Amino acid sequence: MATPKIDQREPIPILRWFTWEHLTPEFQAESKACAALALEIAKSVDDGAELRAGLRHLLEAKDCFVRAGIQTRERREREALA
Repeated sequence: MATPKIDQREPIPILRWFTWEHLTPEFQAESKACAALALEIAKSVDDGAELRAGLRHLLEAKDCFVRAGIQTRERREREALA
């Protein structure tokens, strides 16, 4: 995904990592919600160190949510086999 440009400002490079298309459908919802939030916030506040720190933490959270989904699926599969 190309780095989206927010209005007339310079692109914010970290936004390119808020993608979800590469994930299987069962893991896309959480990732897509984080991407939407990242874009909404980036459009509504001035660029700067705090915005970029917040986006970095949101990206870390998105990755955690996807991993939590994977762990949930693995647990359910194990339970189904038991």
